[in-house]
This record gives sequence, C-alpha cells and structure tokens, in this order.
Amino acid sequence: MLKKSLRLYSISTLIVSCFILLSCGKKTNSESPRLEPSTPPVVTELDEYLSKQDVGCDVGVFCPEYIIKIVVVEGTKRRVCTGFLTDSETVATSTSCLPSLMRLENQNCGRDVFFFFPKTFNSSSIERRSCNKVLKVSQLETDNPTLWKDDLAFLSLSEPVNRRSLFPTREGMSNKSSLTMWSVDKMDEQFALIRRDTCEVVHNSYFNPLAINEFSAGMTVAGCKFKNGNSGSPLIDEQGLVRGVVTTTAGSGSNAFADGTGISASFNYPRGIAVDTSGIIYVADHNHRIRKITPGGVVTSLAGSGAASYADGNGSNASFNSPYGVAVDSSGTVYVADTANNRIRKVTPAGNVTTLAGSGTATFADGTGVGAAFSSPRG
Repeated sequence: MLKKSLRLYSISTLIVSCFILLSCGKKTNSESPRLEPSTPPVVTELDEYLSKQDVGCDVGVFCPEYIIKIVVVEGTKRRVCTGFLTDSETVATSTSCLPSLMRLENQNCGRDVFFFFPKTFNSSSIERRSCNKVLKVSQLETDNPTLWKDDLAFLSLSEPVNRRSLFPTREGMSNKSSLTMWSVDKMDEQFALIRRDTCEVVHNSYFNPLAINEFSAGMTVAGCKFKNGNSGSPLIDEQGLVRGVVTTTAGSGSNAFADGTGISASFNYPRGIAVDTSGIIYVADHNHRIRKITPGGVVTSLAGSGAASYADGNGSNASFNSPYGVAVDSSGTVYVADTANNRIRKVTPAGNVTTLAGSGTATFADGTGVGAAFSSPRG
C-alpha cells in the first residue's frame, strides 16, 4: 500500500511539473509575478540553547560511545541527565529523569528530550538526536520505595546512530562487588563532562538496611561521587553488563538548603539514610537538619534550625551539629547520631527533639542518659 501511494505521488508530481513547464513556454500578456523575499526561519531561544550544547570526556579518559548527555526541557526549566545506548535506536535512562507527564508509554517526546553523543575514535563530531517517543517505562510499581523494582525508561531516537551499545541485566548486585559508573556531570549551562568512577555495592548498612541481598531494591553503593546530571548513570560490571542505574529521588545536585519536590529540593552533603515502614525516607543533612522525603519525593525539614549548635525543642527550635547517622523504628521515631554534639538524639514523628544519651563531652563513659559519653558518634 505504501509503495502504491508513493508511486501515485510520483506520478502526480510529474504531471504538475509538466503543466508548469508547458505554461512557462506560452506567451502571456500578464506581467510576470514578482518574487517575494524568503522569510528566514525563526530561531527560538530553545534552538539557540540546544545549538550550544557540548559534551566531552575528562583528561586522559576515552569517551565511551554508548554514554549520552540528555537535555530535558520542562517549560522554562532545563536539566541534564545521563543515558546509555541499548541499540542503534534506543536510549535507556532513569524514569526520574523524565517529567511526570511524560512517564507514559508511546508518549511523544520530540520537543522535550534531546540527546548529545560525544566525539569518539569512530565519531569525529558530536551527534545530536531528538527523542521520538517513550517506548517503555518500568516506572516504580508503587510509591513505596521499599518495594521498588525498576526505574528505567526506554526512549526511541529520531534517527539511528552507529555506535556501540550496552545490555541491562536483572541478575542483581552482589555484596562488595565492584562496578564502573559512567556519568554525565553538568559543568555549566552548555558543557557537560563524562566521568568514570568505581563504586562498591554495600548490603545491609545503616545507610540502607533494606538492601539485604543482590536482588534488593534501592541498592546502596559507596566510594563513588554523585553530581548534578548523574541520574540515569549505568553501573557496569567487568563483563560490560549494566547491573543498575542511578536514580534521583530528590535533590537539585547543588550544595544548598531548600525544601521542595524532587529536584527542586536541595541538600548539603547528606549522610545517613533510613526508611520507615510506610516508605518515608529520613536523611541526616549536613545543613544541620533532619530531612524527611515522602514516597512522592516531597522534601521537608523534620527538625533542626540549620545552625551548628545544640538545643532540644520542636522542629526548627531544635539544633544539631553535623548529624551523621539516622535510624527509625516501627512507630516512626527517628534516632540521630549527632556527631559534633557527641550525643544521641531522639526525634518524634511530630518533630519533637530530645537528648536520649550523651553528656556532650567527647569522651567515653557508660551510664544512663547524660551520664553516658560518646566521642563523635556516627552510625
């Protein structure tokens, strides 16, 4: 049917062309029509922004063909994520990279998502592609992060590329295994750097006690640095298989303080993490606060004034000094290793902070309450 339509189109085109040529050969008393000057195409602010995008590799590092800088446009906002090629026409990234309205299969993404492939030995220039549509979204099956299984989005390219690709596997991550992370670090509004790092898988730590085996959701990795643009970064084993993908639940990537939803919130070197039975995440933030993240990614401050000090009280009337480790019990009470205050603090679900134990002096002593002493407790 398609070939027939093309053939008909070709015939009609020839006929029209013949009529034009025949009419040109006839004399006519009417004047020749005036040629109007052509109107140059309108260059939008987005077109200009995209034309200036650049991506390269760190000094001494060869750019892998399969790592991609992804630019996501959401209204007037722009953000950068990492993606990787799974075949010549498909890119995988974290679902958290996409705007919530785009997390639907067959959703058109041509005006919202753009891909930039770095120069390599086989490609002498940066290649740019638009997104065609969302092929598959293995979006979090529930809002409860304790039940997360996948967080992958597969997007089709507007045109195929001739580059090497990666293969994701569901074989899980064993404890203490070493994985390579390739990530795109946003350096400024135009340039991004592809960085290589090595991560170690950590099961059953106080950072994430829910990771108990290689098939646990929300796996914790240590030894590698995460920066703005790293959401979607693949974690690759020595065989070249993708064992996991970095996802951003909340955080802008800037060392700052801001409550908000998802990437509109900011943390300052967050330390310990604990998750309660309803899926709420508690974070010991170096902003000298205890932060709370709902399953929907809404970030609020449970307790802490933000000043590096010591005070019991409710909510922002309480103060911490470099809290490091957190734990939560079945009733939602949070326990904090208040490192620089040399104390263990207790925070109720309502945000009321009291001192459970510790005199505040950096020393060692067993005892009850303030009769005990700690030296820079952490976890």
